[in-house]
Amino acid sequence: MIDGGGRLRRLELPFGDPRALPMSDRLIRPDIGQVLSDARQTLHSQPHADEYLRLLRSAYQPGRSVASAFRETVERIFAQFDLLTTDAADPVLKRTSAPVIHGLVGAASTRLCFSAPHCA
Repeated sequence: MIDGGGRLRRLELPFGDPRALPMSDRLIRPDIGQVLSDARQTLHSQPHADEYLRLLRSAYQPGRSVASAFRETVERIFAQFDLLTTDAADPVLKRTSAPVIHGLVGAASTRLCFSAPHCA
């Protein structure tokens, strides 16, 4: 978030699970209130702060996934524009995009390996 002085401020959601999980599997915990309070302090002098805080409080509810809360926030902020959002956790989207992602990862791995001394 950007505070009233134009500085970037990092707010982190608390997670009890140390595993690397996709955001679609990370659930918002009941102690989200502290993060929302930090957001209120960060946004307090910004135009439309109350509106954004209501949006965040509505989207970031305990038990929801972080991915769904983020998607709702983005969709509501950009509702007046023709913005298409997709759910990266959707099984059909994953199957359809897998070949593209595998190709990109393979190409990036090859470039990284050729730039490393042990791969020459």
